[in-house]
Amino acid sequence: MKRVKLFEEFINEFNYGEVLFGDPSVAKDEERYKRLLKLPFEPNTLEEDQLIKMLKDWFHNEKAASFLGKALRELLPLKKKFPKVLEPTEGRSKMYEGTEFFRGTMMPLKQVLGLTKTWKSYQGVGLYSDSAIEANVKFVWNAKGKKGFTSFSPASETAEEFSDHAGQEEYGSFTPGYSIVKKLQEGDTSGNIPVILKIKDTHPQAIMNPEFTSTVSFFHDEFEIFVIGGSIQVDGIIIPRWEQFTNAAMTEGFEDLGKYFNIK
Repeated sequence: MKRVKLFEEFINEFNYGEVLFGDPSVAKDEERYKRLLKLPFEPNTLEEDQLIKMLKDWFHNEKAASFLGKALRELLPLKKKFPKVLEPTEGRSKMYEGTEFFRGTMMPLKQVLGLTKTWKSYQGVGLYSDSAIEANVKFVWNAKGKKGFTSFSPASETAEEFSDHAGQEEYGSFTPGYSIVKKLQEGDTSGNIPVILKIKDTHPQAIMNPEFTSTVSFFHDEFEIFVIGGSIQVDGIIIPRWEQFTNAAMTEGFEDLGKYFNIK
């Protein structure tokens, strides 16, 4: 049996055998698990079963065991050894279009305005709104909390839903763009703005084949992957629902929106 040193709070050594998660009974749909991953069968070790339980708790309830982040960090160097489970790009073209992962979140408005003044219409895959804008600008995003990892998804629509929900929570409305435009009209750049972050699916800190996570998770359409670390190098940013901003500017007679967001 092969062993790798892993999270001391949990166990001293992680016993993964010859095949990582070789028992399809860990999946919600065993036949789908076998069809997508095509792994040789091997009974899971006790440690593998315990790690699967932690992953399921996160997928289903967003409850992360205190050592899950450390466990994922220890698995990161094993992506080449167990690509069917750990390599995100294994799902490319089969599970998702494009070569990017997304996360919907809130960012300080002032910080977003400081990243760039030049934006363009979003040309990527997915999204429900057809008026989003984007900027391919690299910057370091600091995740909230201390889990040691952040969830991303190949499904930009899923990230957009999270962004929508975060905007509604902050502004008490499904149209936060109107509130933000009114702030800008008053010269106020405080508060946050709903955004979608983009990273390449080859990001060195990314782990988990979405084929694997989509069979283990109850939510088959999220295709969740993890990015390890509290600070993440981001490759771009999207502002969804841009029509809210332009409609609000027109309604309010605010002609200076282009000074904040120059659309090329």
